[in-house]
Amino acid sequence: MKLFKLFVIFMVLISIKLSAEIVHYSQLPEDIQRIVIPDMEGRVLINDLDSKFINNIKRERELPLVVDGWPVSYTGSNCKNGAIYVNMDSDPDLEILFGVGTKITALNLDGSVVDGWPVQLSFYIWSSPAAGDIDGDGEIEIVCTSRNNTTANSGALYAFELDGTPCTGFPVTQAGGGTNSVCLYDLDSDGDMEMLVNVRNHPQGWVYVYDGDGSVYPGFPQELDYIPGAGISAGDITGDGIPEIVALSYNSLHVYDLSGALLDGFPLSNPGYNYSYSQPILCDIDDDGLREIIWGGCSSSAGAVFVVNDDASSVAGWPQTTDQWIFGTVSLGDIDQDGSLDVVVGDQVSSGTPMDYIYAWDSDGNDIAGFPAGPTNAIYAQIGIADLDGDNNVELMIDDNNFGLGYNAYNHDGTQCIDWPIACGTSGYSTTMQMPPVFGDVDNDGNLEIMGAATDIMSWVVECYLWDTDSAWNEELAYMVIDGVNIQHNGLYDPDEIFTFEPPQNLEVDHYYVFPDNIYDLTWDEPEFCSATLINYNIYVNDEVYETVDANVMELTIINAPINANSESIFYITALYENPIGESGPSNSVTCVAMVSIQENVIPISNLSNYPNPFNPTTTISFETTNLQELSQIEIYNMKGQKIKTLVNEVLMAGNHSVIWNGNNDLGEPVSSGIYFYKFEAGDFNQTRKMLLLK
Repeated sequence: MKLFKLFVIFMVLISIKLSAEIVHYSQLPEDIQRIVIPDMEGRVLINDLDSKFINNIKRERELPLVVDGWPVSYTGSNCKNGAIYVNMDSDPDLEILFGVGTKITALNLDGSVVDGWPVQLSFYIWSSPAAGDIDGDGEIEIVCTSRNNTTANSGALYAFELDGTPCTGFPVTQAGGGTNSVCLYDLDSDGDMEMLVNVRNHPQGWVYVYDGDGSVYPGFPQELDYIPGAGISAGDITGDGIPEIVALSYNSLHVYDLSGALLDGFPLSNPGYNYSYSQPILCDIDDDGLREIIWGGCSSSAGAVFVVNDDASSVAGWPQTTDQWIFGTVSLGDIDQDGSLDVVVGDQVSSGTPMDYIYAWDSDGNDIAGFPAGPTNAIYAQIGIADLDGDNNVELMIDDNNFGLGYNAYNHDGTQCIDWPIACGTSGYSTTMQMPPVFGDVDNDGNLEIMGAATDIMSWVVECYLWDTDSAWNEELAYMVIDGVNIQHNGLYDPDEIFTFEPPQNLEVDHYYVFPDNIYDLTWDEPEFCSATLINYNIYVNDEVYETVDANVMELTIINAPINANSESIFYITALYENPIGESGPSNSVTCVAMVSIQENVIPISNLSNYPNPFNPTTTISFETTNLQELSQIEIYNMKGQKIKTLVNEVLMAGNHSVIWNGNNDLGEPVSSGIYFYKFEAGDFNQTRKMLLLK
């Protein structure tokens, strides 16, 4: 049994009627400054200026069972916006990254440090790191922005390879201090993600967009009307397949197209409201086929959640108000399991008396039964939504601004979960405020793991936690699992989106007979649009992949395709995409008939298949050969048409054969998740099949 240290909480003298007022952070006593979070302009909503520290009684509470090797501590640090998790090495387990003080740390599941980490920054990281492929090399990079601890008028943008080495061209010095998390999004569908950063040099603010080499993206930066208010989001909100850039200043909502021009109706301000820390979320919550913009704000003494369309008009039923300020990013999830998304947020006022609530509305702005839930302590962060206890209902997990207590949780009906709060931090001065919980199955055991952190505001020690549970990881009920929705922090929320991968257009086939060959000239047009990245085309003949070509190629000549003499052959093409990975439906099909009799290809192989498919990390390729006396090859290709592995290169006897692919390339290195092709060749014969590696 561990005892919590004697801890100190911030108490308010209670009058007959509780009231709150706004004061500037600098006006508060130094001890009180430690335990409050000001908005982006340094203001604090506080319950009573006569507030003071008093000693609370000791509480005995057994610390929760954490994973061996945790918590992991960092001195002289703070921590905000929580963790992300990515696969940084060859094993199937995920690694966990936090921003702590002037470092990014990467930790294995046993609490040990990943080789090459932590990495040292020149300035403080006031956010979570982001992860994505910024240079198009097929590998993830780790990105963050930072700023000076005092003036916020200097900072840098950092990018690191998975081994901790800086990416070429980084760090990039910024015109001010970078605030909140970096947003990663492939704006131009070229296969790499751009980096979107809000930059502050009070009273100025800018939206910067960088390419993967650290150069500034055309059309940017764009200056905001005042200092930045929250992280940037990106995604298509107009329905044309082209993303927009959504940014909050302290005063207004800005929406830009890719040229840097503001959309009509923006910037949008709501008189009497300012915005701090609540990143816009992009999601179609009213089922009109277009994403809306959802964020929280603060008035003189209350808060509100706003939902607007791409033309800056408010969605019916919105905004909805809260009793106190909103700092946390708004969460989405089907709380009442009626099949529609609900909107969830918590409010906050600096007070030692619980007087804050969790609010939950349906898409029309109606209260969900049991909400507002509370009262609870101040909620500064995005509320995590997932099935925490395996009861097939969601729970809501909140950062708890009550020192020494950690995280709290509420049920889907608004009641507090029993046995909560869950302790986080070994000091009575530890707090999880502005530290959203993170959920996932990071060890691939099928059960839920929870990640979190606490900062001791007296000694500035950060303790990073990993908890294991016996509850099954229920992805269908895992709604808000990482700050800013995902590891790219791009605010794009689409839990049930079915991506429509557009097919190629206008396939034409010209057929010639030049003795002794039948020749087919194929031409086609690229897909009209798609939010994913086009990387290859698959050429199909009679429902078999004949060849895979690069996305830049839109013509192909085929000589004597594998067809039967004097019979019809059907040609069509599909498009292959990534970010996300997928294959389109077929283009228009074209039927051709061979003009003269030609010798049938002798098919030396049958039953070519692999199992399992999808697979992780190995799959068995099986086939049967007959009358085969030529050199046979089986080779693995990626979606870009690049050969990555030769599995078979020998003369085979007739009979049944099988070969195992372990997911490695010819260098013995593991390849990333995605679609791959295995191709059998013998003499003039070839046959190709598709398989999916999921990690």
